[in-house]
Amino acid sequence: MRLRALHLENVRRFAGQRASIRGIGDGVTVVSEANEFGKSTFFDALHALFFERHGSTGKGVRSLQPYAGGAVTIAAEVETEAGIFRLEKRFLSRKAASVTRLADGGIIARDDEAERWIGALLGAEGAGPAGLLWVRQGQLGLEADAASERERQRETRRDLLSSVAGEIEAMTGGRRMDRVLRRVDDALAPLTTPTGRPSGAWRAAQVELETLAANLEDLSARLSRLETALEDRRAAQTERSRLDDPEAAARRQAALVAAASALEAGQAHAG
Repeated sequence: MRLRALHLENVRRFAGQRASIRGIGDGVTVVSEANEFGKSTFFDALHALFFERHGSTGKGVRSLQPYAGGAVTIAAEVETEAGIFRLEKRFLSRKAASVTRLADGGIIARDDEAERWIGALLGAEGAGPAGLLWVRQGQLGLEADAASERERQRETRRDLLSSVAGEIEAMTGGRRMDRVLRRVDDALAPLTTPTGRPSGAWRAAQVELETLAANLEDLSARLSRLETALEDRRAAQTERSRLDDPEAAARRQAALVAAASALEAGQAHAG
C-alpha cells in the first residue's frame, strides 16, 4: 500500500475548511512548514483514519474536533496492487466510513464492511503490516493500556533513538563527514560564487523568477482591465436587450405619436 493523498475537512485548525496534501510519490516525502501550520494535524488525522473506528468517540478522535464542533471528515487515497482507492471516515456526527474505487467511482464497502476492508489492508487486525514502526511526535502510534505493553513500546522507542544517534555520530565524525562536505561543495560550485552568491543555474532561475513575476503583474493588470470591459459589455448587452424588446419599442412608438400629436395641438393653439 502506498499513500498518494490525504484530505481533511473540519479538523482542528482547519475548522469549516478543507485541507489536502496531494501528489505523494514513491520514496521519501517531506512535509515542511512553519510551526502551527497544521503538520501534526495531518499525521494525527491519518492515524485516526487507519486505527480509529468511525463510530469512536474516544479522546484521540475528539481531539481532532475544532472548538466550533461538527463532523470530522478524513480521507486518504491509497494505491494497492488492485488499484487506487479512497478511504474515508466521518467521525462524531453523521458517522460513516466508505471505500471507493477511484478508477470508476464505485463504492465497494461502507461502514463496518469498510472498517473490515481497511483492517485487511493493514494486516494483523489493524495492527499494521509486519515491520511497521509508526512514529508520531515522539510516541508510538499503537499505544496500549497495559503497563507491560507501554514499557515494551518505550524500549522499542529507546532502541530506535539509539540507532539513530549511532548513525548521526558515525556521519558527523572523521573522513565520512569530510567526504560529505566535499560532495556538498562540489554540488554548490556550479551554482554559487566563491562568496556564496547565486550563479549559473541558480542565478538563471532567479532571473526567470523575476521575469515571471513581472509577467504575472502585467497579466494581472490586463485581467483586471478585461474584467472591467466584460462588465461594460454585459451592461451594454442588457441595455440593448431592453431597447430591442418589441413591447418596449411599441411603448416608445406610442409615446412618440402622443408627443407629436400634443405638439401639433399646442402649435395650433398658439397660432
